[in-house]
Amino acid sequence: MDSWSVWSIDFASAGRVPRSDTEEAGLGVYHPRKLLYDPLPWTAKLTIPSLQFVGDIAQPLHTAGIDLGGNTIRVTFNGFKTNLHAVWDSAIPNSIFGLAPNASITFENSFGFASKLAAAINEGEYKDRVQGWIDCYDVRSSQAIEDATLRWADDTNKAVCTYVLKDGDVAINNTEVGGVYAVGAHPIVEEALARAGVRLSVWLNLIFADDTGFS
Repeated sequence: MDSWSVWSIDFASAGRVPRSDTEEAGLGVYHPRKLLYDPLPWTAKLTIPSLQFVGDIAQPLHTAGIDLGGNTIRVTFNGFKTNLHAVWDSAIPNSIFGLAPNASITFENSFGFASKLAAAINEGEYKDRVQGWIDCYDVRSSQAIEDATLRWADDTNKAVCTYVLKDGDVAINNTEVGGVYAVGAHPIVEEALARAGVRLSVWLNLIFADDTGFS
């Protein structure tokens, strides 16, 4: 990934995070600093990393700069020994489908869940939130891309302070998080996935059609 650089954001100093144990939160962002020197077409250069990045930035602990994003916080999930980062990566999403923390989500699971989110976005509980999730970026502008990633990271990081680590990393270390904590996390995960899906579709629409696709 020679064409990509990584930089960090201190949300606390920017006044974006409530004072808490997460106030040192940061984010590593892949940024196309050498796009002009890469032989790939600009559409490919923006599309290839976007597919992973927009999903990754929706995971709260990807915007937390403490405890290696939760990787050093040891927890159990219904008795399964793991770490908090893995819990938010897979155990909590899996529990939405009634699956074990380390199970593989099937195509049927994914398709059914995507259909549920699409309905919520188009006509359900998320419909009135869509316009607040998207901005019309100029995807050819590096500054606009930076502005977008900061906005997305800021939205995601709020959940770190209000739920994920609201009592601090010490309080949640060596605890069981597969019960009430996981259930409370379900709506956070579902909305994060819906928000990321909308933003990715808008990103791709702007690249290929120069339009958000949302009226």
